[in-house]
This record gives sequence, C-alpha cells and structure tokens, in this order.
Amino acid sequence: MRNTVPEAWYLVILIVAVVVLPFIVGLLTMKVYRHFRPLERNEQDSIGLADLTENRDGFFKLFFVGLLICLPVFLLLYQAG
Repeated sequence: MRNTVPEAWYLVILIVAVVVLPFIVGLLTMKVYRHFRPLERNEQDSIGLADLTENRDGFFKLFFVGLLICLPVFLLLYQAG
C-alpha cells in the first residue's frame, strides 16, 4: 500500500465511477419514470412468478439508461482535461 503511486488509485476510482455512477443514475431515472408511468397490471386474483419477474428492470437496462445520460458529461470532462 505504501509503494502505490496516487495515479493507480485515481485509475481505480475512475473505473468504479464509470460503472457505479451510470448505474445509480439509471436506477434513479427508472424510479422517476415508473412513478409517472407505472407498469400495466393485469387485474387477476393471483399473481404468478412470471408476472413478478417480467416487470423488473435488470442491471444492464439500468446501466444502459444511466450510461446514455452520463456519456455526454463524461465526454465533456474528457475534453476539458
């Protein structure tokens, strides 16, 4: 740990930020979207396992939505630096 240069830690922080930040932004965006446009629910007496799993957003969907929003910001930061 003592022999590690600060640039190595900057790289680790950059990689974590490029993965975690778009995921959080995508998660928040989908939460806001689902608040204003909720999913269509079937009016049935019982709900099966297929109904529960098909209406969930996966990691890659959240990551992709967040990446689409964060990519212009990342590009501006890259061009400025």
